[in-house]
Amino acid sequence: MPSVEQPHSHLIRLHGVLIALALLLTLAGCTTVQTSCQGSLPYGLMDADAVNQDTRLPFRFPLDASMEDEDFQSGWFAISNADVRNTSETGIRYHAGEDYRRSPGTPVYATADGIIRYSGPTFQHGWLIAIDHPDANLYSLYAHLAISGWHTEPGEVMRGDLIGYVGDPAEFTDRSIGSSDSYLHFAIRTGQWGNYPGLGPWRTEGFWVKRCPQDLGWLHPSITITLQTIPSGGFPDPEAGFFTRWWPDILLTGLILLAALGMILLFRKWKRPLLMLLPAILLFLSGSLLYATGSALSHVLIMATVIVITIGVQMFINRHRERKGRSGGGAAA
Repeated sequence: MPSVEQPHSHLIRLHGVLIALALLLTLAGCTTVQTSCQGSLPYGLMDADAVNQDTRLPFRFPLDASMEDEDFQSGWFAISNADVRNTSETGIRYHAGEDYRRSPGTPVYATADGIIRYSGPTFQHGWLIAIDHPDANLYSLYAHLAISGWHTEPGEVMRGDLIGYVGDPAEFTDRSIGSSDSYLHFAIRTGQWGNYPGLGPWRTEGFWVKRCPQDLGWLHPSITITLQTIPSGGFPDPEAGFFTRWWPDILLTGLILLAALGMILLFRKWKRPLLMLLPAILLFLSGSLLYATGSALSHVLIMATVIVITIGVQMFINRHRERKGRSGGGAAA
């Protein structure tokens, strides 16, 4: 007696494959790199003006010198939150950049020649700007910038160009250090902005991270600028596999695409082209959210949105032709 395949068995098999893939990606993301995670003392910018004025140097500081640098402990790099904040919060987190106290409206400058890849608001860190520096294989981050007022847009930028202003804490809420002071969060990382995902420990805009910042490619900003040394071929990327970095983005994108695919199959079966707007909206909103986190996979969801809309339009046209054909056949009879 021939076997009868159960309805939707192909979808059940697809679910199994995706679940197995999710488990493999999760295990890949659990790998760790052992390190001593040596922290650094606050590094004042009292000599910043001399460095900034020497245009022969590849780097400059993002701010001019100020006495305000000397008493802000959160400027420390790779020091745990327990050391800096003296909190009872469980779990160690490390500071992946430097913070510099400044009054709202203080000018912020590009630290080197490069290309602004991202310029936009964040959920709780004010306006964020990310600049790729291809010649050095680095990107620099500037957070807690003013949301209102002027700030530069994506495009080419030169060393010392004005890119924005320190923001007023009243414009945004930052729970990372529990401070109401206005300041610039400045960070430098090996690689380029697009080399990192928008989710997980390897996300593009790390502020406080659970792993040693050096393992994730973060460099001590002020020491890197002070040394003014770029290795041949640029700074090397941190050693990590593709899935180790990207598994949270891949997993989330896969789940969203799976949900959209299920809705598409269901609405095609029901022959309801207008309902195709639902998976299109899901994909577009999810893609916009991933774009806001800096994830390159946001483009996958935006492209999927266009495909779903195209399928919906084709379904609508086919259904209209079928109705017109039935009405025409009835009239001929």
